[in-house]
Amino acid sequence: MGTRAAIFAVYSGEEGYFGRQPQINQKETARLAKNLPFRIEGDGMLKELNPWPVSGFAEVGVFEKGALVIHRSLLDECVRAQDHAVTKSLISRFPHGKFLALGLHSVVNCFAYTFMEGGATIRQFGGAEDHIDADQGDLLTEEAPHFERSFLRDGMRYFKSPEGEFDATAYGETLVMGITTRLFGKPLNDPTLDLPRLLYFKLKPWWKIW
Repeated sequence: MGTRAAIFAVYSGEEGYFGRQPQINQKETARLAKNLPFRIEGDGMLKELNPWPVSGFAEVGVFEKGALVIHRSLLDECVRAQDHAVTKSLISRFPHGKFLALGLHSVVNCFAYTFMEGGATIRQFGGAEDHIDADQGDLLTEEAPHFERSFLRDGMRYFKSPEGEFDATAYGETLVMGITTRLFGKPLNDPTLDLPRLLYFKLKPWWKIW
């Protein structure tokens, strides 16, 4: 199955905020969920964050100093997240916060992330299979050591590691997991990580018009 994730987040607290078990505001979460471009039906169920939701569900959480939205469709939007309706909804709630979109599907070597602050896009990097779709902006702190051990070959960036050399799309999981420390204080794949609880909202199927 590989590692998969599709997370949009905004936070005005310190980095690692969501890994400190902040208390969810269920009323504000439900309000945000109804304003998202998803067909929400019914009330949410409170469960631990899953970076790749069950099909037919979206996960949403509003906290004192940040908010999270997780939905499978966001995977393909992480490399152009600055224009997405979910991004605008999150930033409108925390206009002075930092925004981070993270997408990963390791089976097909798909990865992407966008980092924004103060309304400006600071960094975008991502691609799939044998191509890179975006590589713009200043390197994030978590990226820098990896890029110092990288090089370009035939238009593709390769990264060196103790296991060998990998092109950017094959190395994407390592990059994304490192950047998840901004949200959780530890990599998302760290088994000791305490994940926050979000509301799981069932979505109307595409054919249901009522």
